[in-house]
Parts: sequence; structure tokens; C-alpha cells
Amino acid sequence: MLIAEPKTVLNFLSDKFDFMLELMAMNKNDAIIHDEKLKKLCQKENVDWRKLIDYKIIRELQQGDFELRKPVEIFINYISEDYKLDLPENIRKYYNSIEEIYEKLLAEDNLQSLQRLISGMIDEVQHFIETIESNTHSLLNESKELKANVRKIEYVEKIKKATYFIDFYIVPLNKILDANHKGSVIYKLSLVREQANKERIHHPDFASRSLYEKLYNQVISANVELVKNSKVLTKELLPLLERIKTESQILAGFMEFLKKPNYYDTPELLKRTRHSTYDPDAYFAAKDIWDQLVKQEDVFVNTADGQQELELPWVFDRVKFKKIITQSLPISNYFLWSNNLMKSEVTKQDFDFDKFFAMSALIFDEDYEIKFDEKERVEVKFKDLTLDVPCLTVDRKAKNKATQEA
Repeated sequence: MLIAEPKTVLNFLSDKFDFMLELMAMNKNDAIIHDEKLKKLCQKENVDWRKLIDYKIIRELQQGDFELRKPVEIFINYISEDYKLDLPENIRKYYNSIEEIYEKLLAEDNLQSLQRLISGMIDEVQHFIETIESNTHSLLNESKELKANVRKIEYVEKIKKATYFIDFYIVPLNKILDANHKGSVIYKLSLVREQANKERIHHPDFASRSLYEKLYNQVISANVELVKNSKVLTKELLPLLERIKTESQILAGFMEFLKKPNYYDTPELLKRTRHSTYDPDAYFAAKDIWDQLVKQEDVFVNTADGQQELELPWVFDRVKFKKIITQSLPISNYFLWSNNLMKSEVTKQDFDFDKFFAMSALIFDEDYEIKFDEKERVEVKFKDLTLDVPCLTVDRKAKNKATQEA
């Protein structure tokens, strides 16, 4: 019987939650809570140990020690997500209980007894799902901790622990969750689902139909959760633990080799190999293209009498004109200077729009400094266009100027 009010117990658990976690760890490590350790912890945390008995948090044993009550342990584990791994045998018992209730459901005629059985089946399915979820969560945490090697255990010990998790927990759990195995809980639940689906529609009693409806939905949800947990076991946990075993074996073998390197024949680790990243015929294909570009044949153009000679397109020589600009610095009216330069450099061709932009692009270089006055402008005339542009003064940058003078 609970002596204190329920709210008082809940307030105590909230206020002394860290104390409860230490108590949980003590109970987990030693399987019981020793009298001396309990009273020492209570003194440190300013807790009256007798209240723990009154609040039904602990139970006193015959030899004077204590144990944590199971409902409290389950509750604290649940809210702190620190689940204890259940033995596969403890999980397998759900097969027997579900099968027994299922057989009674098929044979029961009394409505009261039938409804109690349906409610009991709903509770049993719920407990089974909670157990599977907590075990999967615990296995995942244990495996990740083992992978990170938080406790700094030896490689051989890591192999043993990974093997233990696989053989003792994961393989049995997979059998329990194997829908194709007639001895699995999930297979038995499929039979319960079929029966509940039939009775929720056809049973003559309304209350029983409602309970069968609830049971059917419960089993459907359970199947979803079981499939999800089964995927975690097979696709995450099992590969993770197998990888731990493999990595540990490799590292352990390498450390053994380092102890006695002359005792073992080793493969040639730095053997050079050559691999071509292109087709063997690529050289000849490239050579053909190169030969066509290099070998330039003379082209002769015959013009008829009285016709103008063939006018070749103008090609802007950036390097040549930049050299001329550099030698001519400073230039006070760049666009006018460019116009005059083109007339002298290009025979029978005017300073057109293309040449204007080609020459303009040359001065936007890090080597040059450009100055202009907005009031001072000049007109640049092309064949079909006249531009009103500022008078630009182009000179070397101060840094480059000082370097050249030095």
C-alpha cells in the first residue's frame, strides 16, 4: 500500500531525478542496492532513505539490502531512454501467452469472458511492442558505444562483445520477428489479425465488435513497428557489429605483426603499376589532328581583271597593340590617339566599332591608371555612328612607374 500521496511521489522523483539515476546505476551494476551504499548516497543527497520505502521506490530484502521496485525501474528507464536488455527467452514468452489467449478466443462463448480475453490480448501485444522497441534501442546504443570504444577496451574484448550481441540477442530477436517462421511471435500475430478482422465485422455483439476493432488496429500498428525494428536489427545493427568484428580483427592482426614483423611474409605494398586513362589509339588520333593544324598549305586567290583584290578580315593583335600603348604612355586623349593609330596601322580600314571596343578593353588592365574629366569630351565617328566619349588620360600605375624608374 502506498503511504504517501501520488503527487508527493511524483514531485520527489522530479526533484531528486539525478539521485534516482544514481540509484538506478547502483541497482543495475550490483543487481541489488547494498545497505551501506544506499545510506551513503542518501546522506550525500540529503534524502531520508525511509521515504524510499514509504514511496514504494525500493523494497527491503531479508538480508538487510534493498532492490529497486520493477515499475519504478521501468518508468525511469523509459523517460531516460536507458533501457535494460531483456533476454530473448523473456521476449519469446510472448509467443506462448499470445498463442494461449488466441486459442481461448476461438473457443470462448461467454461474452464477459470473451471481452476480458480481447482486452488481455490488446495489453499483451502492447507489452510485446514496448519490449521489442526498448531492446532494439538498447542494442543500438550498446553497438554505437562499442564502435566508438568509449570504455577503451582491448580489440579482442571488442570482438567478443560484438559476437555476444549478435549470437545472444540479434539472431534470436530476428527469429522472433521472422514472419515466415511459424514459431515466431509475428506469425502468431498475423493469425490474431485475421481473426480480429473477421470478428469486428461479423460478431453479433456490438461491444465485442468494438473490442475486436481495437485489437485489429492494435495488431496492424504492431506489425508496422515490428517491421521497422526488424529493419534496424538487420540493416543497421548486424552490419555495424560485423564491421566492428572485422575492423578489430584487422587491427589486432596488425598489432601482432608489429610485435614480430620478421616472423611473417608480407605482400609488396608499394608495387608500382601503370594504368592508361585513355584509349591506346588516342595518340594516333591526336597526331592526325595536330598534323592538320601544323601543316598549312599556301592558298592562291585569282582575281579577275577590274575586280578589287580580296579583302581579308581584320584580326586584332592584342599583344602588339598593348606593347604600343605601353611604349606611348602617357597618352592624354586615348580614343583620339587610338583613331590615329588605327589609320596608320590598318591599311584601307577605318576605326570602326569593333576596333573601338578592342582598343578600349586593353586599358582596363592592372598595369594602367585611367583619369578623365567629365566636362572634357570628344566625338569618335564611325561609318554609321558617332560616340560622345570622355577624354581619357592613360598612364602607368604609381607602383609600376616607381619600379621602372628605379
